[in-house]
Amino acid sequence: MEHVPLDTENTTAPEPAETPGGFVCENCGHVHDVPETEAGQSLSELNPRTLFLRNLLAVVAAVLFLLSLFSDNNHLVFKSVAYIVGALAYFGEILMLTDCFRHKPSGSELFMPYLFGAMYVILGISYAVGTH
Repeated sequence: MEHVPLDTENTTAPEPAETPGGFVCENCGHVHDVPETEAGQSLSELNPRTLFLRNLLAVVAAVLFLLSLFSDNNHLVFKSVAYIVGALAYFGEILMLTDCFRHKPSGSELFMPYLFGAMYVILGISYAVGTH
């Protein structure tokens, strides 16, 4: 009689299934494209820089909002610039969630960054023209 291995005896880890459009991710089940990188640039270098820039923009926006609280004369300017910088931070969040537009998550995953990014731009323009 021939020995058929059971599922518990399988010691090899499953590899991602290759499809014509890329690879199926084990974690999320989405199909990911094979990322394209520029010459001399790897993904391990790209994501930490994007993450650092996004965090830096968020900190700058927070500092500007704090300055607007303590400024009597320029509070509208600080708020306007803070909202625009905050919108850029949300754009950085979109870059992180989409792996610089290489991965296309569902709309529900991107709903908040899109909505708040657009809202921050509108609020920034509103404070810039003085119609707050």
